[in-house]
Amino acid sequence: MDEFSLYSRALSAAELLAIYEAGASGKCVGEASRGPSARWAFDETEGTVARDAIGTRHGTLSGSGAQFTEGGIRGNALRLDRSQGGLVDMGDVLDMEGAFTLVAWVKTEPNDTTESSVVLARHTAGTANGYFLSLHRSGFLGQPGKALFVASDPAGQELVSATSLNDGQWHQVVAVYDLGAGKRLYVDGQPVEASGGASAIVPNTAPFLVGGVSVGGVPQGFFTGWIDEVQVYERVLADAEIEYLYANPEATEIPQLLEPRIETGLLNQTVTRGASVELKVTATGEGPLTYAWSRDGSAVEGADGAWLILSEVQPADGGVYSVVVSNRWGTATSSATVQVLWPPTITVAPVGQSLPLGGSATLSVTAEGTAPLAYQWLRNDQPVNGATSRFLLLNNVTAFSAGSYRVRVLNSDGMTTSDPAWIHIYSGVLAAVPVPEGLRLEVAGLQAGRNYVLEQAANLPAGPAAWEPLMTVLNAGESFQFVDPDSESAARRYYRVRLLP
Repeated sequence: MDEFSLYSRALSAAELLAIYEAGASGKCVGEASRGPSARWAFDETEGTVARDAIGTRHGTLSGSGAQFTEGGIRGNALRLDRSQGGLVDMGDVLDMEGAFTLVAWVKTEPNDTTESSVVLARHTAGTANGYFLSLHRSGFLGQPGKALFVASDPAGQELVSATSLNDGQWHQVVAVYDLGAGKRLYVDGQPVEASGGASAIVPNTAPFLVGGVSVGGVPQGFFTGWIDEVQVYERVLADAEIEYLYANPEATEIPQLLEPRIETGLLNQTVTRGASVELKVTATGEGPLTYAWSRDGSAVEGADGAWLILSEVQPADGGVYSVVVSNRWGTATSSATVQVLWPPTITVAPVGQSLPLGGSATLSVTAEGTAPLAYQWLRNDQPVNGATSRFLLLNNVTAFSAGSYRVRVLNSDGMTTSDPAWIHIYSGVLAAVPVPEGLRLEVAGLQAGRNYVLEQAANLPAGPAAWEPLMTVLNAGESFQFVDPDSESAARRYYRVRLLP
């Protein structure tokens, strides 16, 4: 494998052939020149030579009926008189076969319909051979006032323009030939006015003539009027290139790039709710370039640059974003998907409680995030069987109901877990009576024979480590008392009695 290349555009049949024929000289031959193979500006002021501005295909003006004159589409122009045999003979050049484009500016007297008004030709009259571009009728081909393009075609395959060119004004005529893709005919830029299939070019020995055609081997003048800025390309011009030449008749070369092309397209992005997103496209093409943004097919108001910044995105901001880059030659589009993740966030966490034996309570959680949300409650970090809603009912609690309760909230974008909510179980009644020695704590209504611990804490809520034991009672009766001598020295104290396992 050798000479591998990737082009960001479609190559014409002519360019493919040029690459093949370049062989060992390299593929740059296929892309080297955007300019014409020959160009005659007819800006000379005197003499009998029409100079090729590109190479050496200089033409010779006929002895009469051909002269340079002022008032061209740009600078001077060629004035031909058919009655005097006026033409320009370029000789044995431009014997093309695979693909080519002919460009010429023409002007005739108003309402002129003279038959067989040949503009450009490498053709021998009387048979199907070579190619020619002319005005009006030519035998039984063409129509009065219209442009006609024939390239070795049998009758019925010639191209005839829709626009008339005999209004006394300058008009650009472009004929495109591509054996692999067909023929096209343009008048004054876009759009194409006629198109059809392409027959293989039948070779001939006729010279390339401006304003004439070879009859019986003799060049003869066949045009009355003005011709200017003749260009011949040995490749197929794209629509945008033809439009460019129409808008810029003085152009000596077509820019490498006319229509917009995306150099760096939009990238898919996945972000979290509240983040910022920057969408950026890099495009090339003849300026000015304009940008139009949309999301899921609806226009994004105020977005008219190469960047689109989305701040503090919400799930509703997700979707397919597209930007259409435009100039007068065409458009180019790039699209990308923005996915906004909204992992669960707990807005109201479960709250711990102290419950008497046999009591009941409901723990709850409030969360937000991409729906649907799923829930799983945990007791001492172990899943509670069947506890899969945002509420957890604790009913007829026992000592084994005590512990740390958390809830795990999940959705397609992530997961979060609440802080522990502690459930404490107590039994009996705890009363406090001031006495001279301090504060007497009276505990009654206990389960006889069980073990209990009396504890104090400085603040609530308090985790397990915050409770300090004051007294442990083993094999307790139904009641006991304890005097706390330090109660008066503390700003506040909270007491509880806890049943030991």
